[in-house]
Amino acid sequence: MRFTAVFLTALILGISFNFVGEAEARKKHRHGAKYCQGDHLHYGSSNSFKYRKHAMRDAIRSWAGFTIFEYGEAWGHWRLSINKSVNCSKSDGLWKCSIQSTPCRRAKRGERAKYL
Repeated sequence: MRFTAVFLTALILGISFNFVGEAEARKKHRHGAKYCQGDHLHYGSSNSFKYRKHAMRDAIRSWAGFTIFEYGEAWGHWRLSINKSVNCSKSDGLWKCSIQSTPCRRAKRGERAKYL
């Protein structure tokens, strides 16, 4: 029983570190004063709302939530992302939005070769 618990814990940690390692290993590109995740896109979608702006806000929260989970807080800002695509539609009086973009973060002072 104890062996199984230790084994499962080690397996989960190993997968988690591999996941984080892959995220950090992705090729990052300098884009002005930002570093961006190459051509890697993240997606977000909303629930149904009466107003388009509320659906868009929910989709951005969805996008940011997963981006922060995968890369950390610095990458989870929709306004800094590039290659944005927004698709909102109204059905039965309710709005739904789906979005996608490439996550970016602000470049740190003096940061160069680390992500090139």
